[in-house]
Amino acid sequence: MLDVFRAKEFPVVLVNVNVARRVPGRTEQGPRSSLSSTEGWTYTLPQLDQQTCDMIVTKRNWGASVTTDLKRRLREAGVTPVV
Repeated sequence: MLDVFRAKEFPVVLVNVNVARRVPGRTEQGPRSSLSSTEGWTYTLPQLDQQTCDMIVTKRNWGASVTTDLKRRLREAGVTPVV
């Protein structure tokens, strides 16, 4: 799917996680696991073959659109509708 999107010049968004810099005021808690360790979470998987044209979004809590600039960047790329 990534190859098809890139070939059609559709936006590809890769999301990584940086929970070491959590956004204040958010209180949701996920299942207890090894997520407290941030090692390796800020990188994208090599299998995704990250390209320079891809959008990289770093989320700091559960959602990738609430505390990031994802919606704005998608709108700027001409993606509609962005809800």
